[in-house]
Amino acid sequence: MQFTTRHGALLAGLILMVSTATAQPEPPLKEGKTVREWAERLQSRDLDEQRIAALSLSKLGRESLGALKELRGALSAKDNAVRFYAMRAIANGGPAAKAAIPDIVRIVEEDHPLLARPAALSLAQLGKDVVAPASKLLDHPNPRIRRNAVLTLGKLGGLAETAYPAIFKRLTDDESFLVRRRVAESLEQNPINTPAARMALVKAIRSDSDPDVAASAALSLGKLGTEALPDLLKLLDDPSADTRYHAALALRQLRSEAVPAVKALAKLLTEQDAELRQAATRALAAIGEPALPALMKTLEDPKPELREGALIGLTEMGTSASRALKPILAALDDKEITVARQAALALGAIADAQGVKPLIKALESRDAVLRSNAAQSLGRLGPAAAEAVPGLAGLLRSGNREQRDRSALALLQIGKASRPGLQKLLVEKEPRVRILSLIVLGRLGGSEAVADIAARLKDADVEVQLFAARALRELGRDASSAREALQAALTATKDPEVRKEIVEALAAISSSPKD
Repeated sequence: MQFTTRHGALLAGLILMVSTATAQPEPPLKEGKTVREWAERLQSRDLDEQRIAALSLSKLGRESLGALKELRGALSAKDNAVRFYAMRAIANGGPAAKAAIPDIVRIVEEDHPLLARPAALSLAQLGKDVVAPASKLLDHPNPRIRRNAVLTLGKLGGLAETAYPAIFKRLTDDESFLVRRRVAESLEQNPINTPAARMALVKAIRSDSDPDVAASAALSLGKLGTEALPDLLKLLDDPSADTRYHAALALRQLRSEAVPAVKALAKLLTEQDAELRQAATRALAAIGEPALPALMKTLEDPKPELREGALIGLTEMGTSASRALKPILAALDDKEITVARQAALALGAIADAQGVKPLIKALESRDAVLRSNAAQSLGRLGPAAAEAVPGLAGLLRSGNREQRDRSALALLQIGKASRPGLQKLLVEKEPRVRILSLIVLGRLGGSEAVADIAARLKDADVEVQLFAARALRELGRDASSAREALQAALTATKDPEVRKEIVEALAAISSSPKD
C-alpha cells in the first residue's frame, strides 16, 4: 500500500506508542467535535479521517464510551493505527467498556507483532471480567499468547485471584522459559503472598534451568517479607550453589528483617564460588549492624579474596560499620593491594574523621588505584578532610586522568578550604589541570578567587579561556570585579564559543540576586 507523507507520520506515531508508551505527536485535529461526530468519522471511508477520529477518541477518557459500538467495530479495521487507537479509547473507558473484552481478546490471539502486547495491557484496564478469558489463554499452544495472558493477569493484581493457581502452574511447569520468566517478573512487580505462591517460587528457585527465572523468583520471594524467611533459610542449606546464591539474593531484600539468617549467610562467606560469596556479603551488608561481627571476623581470614569481600560488605554498610574502623584502618596497610584498595573505599563509606590521615598517606601510594580510591574517600569525608587539600592538589597536578578527576571532585566536596590550593594550580603547565581547577573554583562560589580566574581569560589555551568565563558565570554577582576583564576578553577573542560564555558571564554578573 502506498502512503502519503501524512499517512507515514501517523503510522510512525503508532509504532512509537507501542514500543515506548510515551506521549505521541498529535496530528492536526479539528476543534469542537462531539463524541458522536468523532464516532461517525471513525466509520468514514477516508483512512486519514478514521485515524484522526480514533486518536481523538483515545484522548477523551471515559467520554469515549459514547462511541463504544463504533470503537468495537474499528478493532476489526485493516489499518493498525486505527485498531491501536480504538483499543486505547476502549481501555480508557475502564470496566464500563467490558462489552469489548471478546474483541480485544481476539487481538491478543492474533499475536500481531505491534498490537498483541498493547491489547494485553488494554484488557487489564477492563476489570475483573477479563480474568476468565485471560485465564483460558494461559493454556493456548502459542507461548507468546500465554506470555501476554500472564501480562494481563499480573496487571489485574488481586482481581485475578481466581487465576493464581493457573499462573503458578505456568511458573513451575510451562515448557517455554520465556513464559516462566514472564510469570516470575510479574510476581516480582506485583507480589502475591500466599503459601501457594511461596511454594511455586521456591520450586522455581530450586529447579528452573533458566537463571533469569530463578533470579526473578528469588527477588519475588524476597519481597514477601518475614513470611518467606523459613523457606529462604532452607534454601541457604540447599546442596546447589545456585540455589544458595538465589536465596542470598532474596535475603538482601529483607534487609534488617533477615537477622535470623545472619549465621547461615556468614557460612557462605568462605564458599569457593565468588558470586555466591558476593551475594552473601551484600545480604549481610543490607542486614546492617547485626551482621557486623561476621564481616569483621572474615577480615582476619588468611585468604585475601575473603578479606576483600568482607571489606566490600563493610563499604556497602556505610556508617553502620563504624565499629569496624580499627580493622579497616589495619587493612589499608594490607600486603595484598586489592584488600588495601577496598579498605580505602570502606573508610570513605564509614566517614569517620580518624580515616583522614591514613588516607592522606595513601595518596602517596605507588598503586594508582589506591591513590584514586583514597582521593574519592577523602572527598566523601567533606570539610573534615581539609588537611588533605595539599595532597589532593598534588594528585590533581601530577596524577593520571582518573586521579585528577577524582581529586577535583574531592576538593569540591571539601569546600572552601580547597580554594587556595586550587588558585595555585591555575598557573600549572598542563591545561587539563587549569581547567579542572577553574571548574571547581566556579562551583565553590565566593569572590576570593575572582582575580585569579579572570587572569585565565588571557590564557594561551582557548579551552582554558572558555572555562574561565564559565567559572565567572557560575560565580554570578560574586564576580562583579571581573566585569572589565570580561569586556576586554570579549573584544580580544574571536572564538565564538568563548564569546558566548563571556556574554553569559556578563549577564550573570549584572542579574539581580536570587530571592
